[in-house]
Amino acid sequence: MSGEVQMAPSGSIWKNAVQISAGQFHNGKYATDLMVRWVDGELTLYTYVGAGTFGAENRLLAPIDTWKNATLLTSGNFSGKANWDVLVRWVDGELDTYVATSTAGLGAETRMRDPNDLWKHDLVDGRAY
Repeated sequence: MSGEVQMAPSGSIWKNAVQISAGQFHNGKYATDLMVRWVDGELTLYTYVGAGTFGAENRLLAPIDTWKNATLLTSGNFSGKANWDVLVRWVDGELDTYVATSTAGLGAETRMRDPNDLWKHDLVDGRAY
């Protein structure tokens, strides 16, 4: 691991970021973007993030109660399009993807799973086994 680069000081606005997902949402070559869900339900996309800079900030959604119910936010190139997709698990177990999300906004919503009890209990576990 190389030297640490502090992106924001302790106690900054970033204490209100509840979910962060890295991805490639600007039709570029590398995954240098961050999608952030804030405690108030706002969704922000930062493109061209690098050491010491958050790049360009793009608001995808103004604060909205619906997005307070997102319990998992991740991204990947699930659709094969140039821009990556966002996968969201909601508090009721519903799974949705937003295909080809970009600085212009969330991509088209596609339901992957209806609300269900099984998916309400999945966990992200960062432990090495």
